[in-house]
Amino acid sequence: MSPDAPLPRIDGPQTHIHPDDRHLLPELLTQLPRTGKRAAIEERAILPDGKIRIHRFEGQALPGPDGRLTRLVGTMQDVTEQRQIERQLVHATKMEAIGGITGGMAHDFNNLLGVIVLNLGFLETRMDQSDRMRPLLTEALSAAQRGADLVKALLAFARRQPLRPSRIAVNEIVTSMSRLLKRVLGENIRINLMLSTDIWPVTVDAAQLEACIMNLATNARDAMPKGGELILRTGNLTIEEQAEQGNGPLTAGDYAVISVTDNGAGMAPEVMARIFEPFFTTKQTGKGTGLGLSMVFGFAAQSGGHVLAQSKPGEGTTIQLFLPRADTGEEALAIVAQETNPVSAGRGETILVVEDNRAMRASVVNQLTALGYQVLEARDADSALKILESGNVDLVFSDVVMPGAKDGIDLAGEIKARFRNTHVVLTSGFLGGSSTDRLTG
Repeated sequence: MSPDAPLPRIDGPQTHIHPDDRHLLPELLTQLPRTGKRAAIEERAILPDGKIRIHRFEGQALPGPDGRLTRLVGTMQDVTEQRQIERQLVHATKMEAIGGITGGMAHDFNNLLGVIVLNLGFLETRMDQSDRMRPLLTEALSAAQRGADLVKALLAFARRQPLRPSRIAVNEIVTSMSRLLKRVLGENIRINLMLSTDIWPVTVDAAQLEACIMNLATNARDAMPKGGELILRTGNLTIEEQAEQGNGPLTAGDYAVISVTDNGAGMAPEVMARIFEPFFTTKQTGKGTGLGLSMVFGFAAQSGGHVLAQSKPGEGTTIQLFLPRADTGEEALAIVAQETNPVSAGRGETILVVEDNRAMRASVVNQLTALGYQVLEARDADSALKILESGNVDLVFSDVVMPGAKDGIDLAGEIKARFRNTHVVLTSGFLGGSSTDRLTG
């Protein structure tokens, strides 16, 4: 407001105030004592161009000659950007807290499911094909593996899933997925590709990127029950300086952007505010886990990128996946071992299993013993080193995340320095950021 502008009258029209906020000023006035006490109020103002701004008034009401409160004296401040930043900070903090809790739970579930899957698999190899109980065992193993898939989605949201990033061509992934989506989405949904011819390459886990596109497309399909159009678009974008976008910061840099747009039902603001939370879903019970978009959120963040959603009721939805441009000449990178040949039986070699979870440790010991290995076991790095000092061990099979001063990576480093003839295999279903950095460093 201009300092020279006339002060608004309390009893004047409030047509510039958002209809939902016009009750705030009268309610405040009924509570103001006639002692001149200062007060504050925030209202949404509708500008001539239709944009909405948040104005904060702080001051006091003054009586006129007749004793009625007729004027407000104070300051009016536009706090729109401040409130947006505050909301984004609260949202980012909430997502970080949920991610921490989710990651810890997923770690515990991973151990439980690992024991179940290992033991069921062990029993399956010992059960005759004609055994009438075998179908029950197979069904139980299948259910446990589906549970492991859910845990994988939770780890993706928490940004603690193991990734196999490599340099990929974005358009090739999108084009390949479009052919698959034609069969998955059905004939009543048209798929249009709008691909940039000079799209930058990215370094991400190709399988996880494909899963993200599939999740976004199936969510779009559910928003178009009577059919519609799905647009897969790619393009390049350079961000000059860090900006707060949606659910977190979009840092400066070059990005390849994948957009998935539908012309479906769209989403209300209160739904948009929660779409990336794990287990949040607008679908009926039994129709979805609510983990699809949370997995996309986690994958984008873990890949150094960002995800942004735009939607209005009745106007469809666009979700953009920002992935950092790959460095020139960058080579493929894998932070976990690639698949190897099928496991063959041992010839009496000695393996030391290091795992703090007793049930998981016992399951691994049973598996390795059945394969013909001599197996020793330890619950942490210190006890493992004592065993190594007392005898010959051919291989150490160790978890990464363990209690105590040394984790699996510390243990591997000490074995490399002190026991040069002993090989090490590290395994984990749960990697924190520092562990990932140390594996790739």
